[in-house]
Amino acid sequence: MANGGIIGPVNNPVVGSTSELITTFNAPGTFTAQSFQTQVDVLVTAGGGGGHAGGGGAGGAGGYRLLTDHPIPSSSVPVVIGAGGAGSGYPSTPSNPGTGVSGGSSTFGSAVPIVSSGGGRGTQPGGSGGGSPNTTEPIGSGNAGSFSPAEGNDGAAGGTPAPGVGAGGGGGGAGGVGQAAPGAPQAGAGGSGSSSDISSPTASPSNTTRGGGGGGGSYINGNSGAGGTGGGGAGGTPPANPGTSGTINTGSGGGGGRHPGGLPLGNGGSGGSGVVIVKEKAQSYFTASGIWSLNEVYTYKKNGQWGT
Repeated sequence: MANGGIIGPVNNPVVGSTSELITTFNAPGTFTAQSFQTQVDVLVTAGGGGGHAGGGGAGGAGGYRLLTDHPIPSSSVPVVIGAGGAGSGYPSTPSNPGTGVSGGSSTFGSAVPIVSSGGGRGTQPGGSGGGSPNTTEPIGSGNAGSFSPAEGNDGAAGGTPAPGVGAGGGGGGAGGVGQAAPGAPQAGAGGSGSSSDISSPTASPSNTTRGGGGGGGSYINGNSGAGGTGGGGAGGTPPANPGTSGTINTGSGGGGGRHPGGLPLGNGGSGGSGVVIVKEKAQSYFTASGIWSLNEVYTYKKNGQWGT
């Protein structure tokens, strides 16, 4: 009768803990949480946009979304990593226009996923928008998903040193807008990336800046724009003239190609692929399944541990 008259095996309460765990996805995969985890912090970064051809606007960074204490199901969670958009080629084709290709979106989850929008190619909207190649064409707006807080920023306007020939504006970054071409034929720099992160300083990977906008491409002897901090590709420079691609797995935009004053034009740089990082926080857990002894119940209740 020491067990309250209940007959069966005794399974005494157990108190345990799990350590902080950070999982990084540089490619598509499936996330499976540790036991007893019901919430995680998630960083979802999409692929960056490709840069415009010679003298052109840069690609914008992929959408950058950081959510804390996000509920997760007990089942595994699919993860999709957005590809970086191809930089524009010359001559342009229907599949690779002179404005480049926008980046792919990244997602975490399936039923109600966290989605980040791909970065805009030159002149196009996206997670962060692409830069314009001149004063007459539009800039790409950021935050294509209309999220709050915003997933990115606008690209910037270009300048026009000669009719129909541009000096590109910078692509928007996760942490700031792109910079306008300050004066033909000087191109604009890419918007800064974001250092907001879910990684602990002692964890691997440690806090890192990601999501820089691409730098605009210049015209002939002008100066191309620098890439935004966090992996943005710089605008093209002589003698090769193509824009630099964004750094992989940062969601950064590609740089605009340089216009050498003749043909062929410098190609735009490609955007960097995205990344998804999931942080499971350290926590304690308590289980009391099956039949337990009355002595154990009394001890745990007395110590304030029962049901925690």
